Amino acid sequence: RAPAAAAPDPMRVARTEGAKVFDKMKLLGLMKGGEDVIVVLEHDGDMLALTQGQDVLPGYTVGLITSTEVRIENNALGLTGVLTLGERNVTRVLGVDG
Repeated sequence: RAPAAAAPDPMRVARTEGAKVFDKMKLLGLMKGGEDVIVVLEHDGDMLALTQGQDVLPGYTVGLITSTEVRIENNALGLTGVLTLGERNVTRVLGVDG
């Protein structure tokens, strides 16, 4: 009889599912708003205008903003999505495998 398959690591499963959220995000633009840089992004069809530290959705927070990229961080899962301006639907996810 074949040995039972090991149960999947719950954190790895959560991180893999959490990374899929970034697939629904697209960076549309960056603009200056007084002292802040405003990130304009689309998430699952909704347009959002946010500044650093605000949540795109619960657990996914706007992090570092540069002139061409914004990082969306999920600290609970140890994930960072890097959305790049001008690149159609290209998101790099950091931290899925470790």
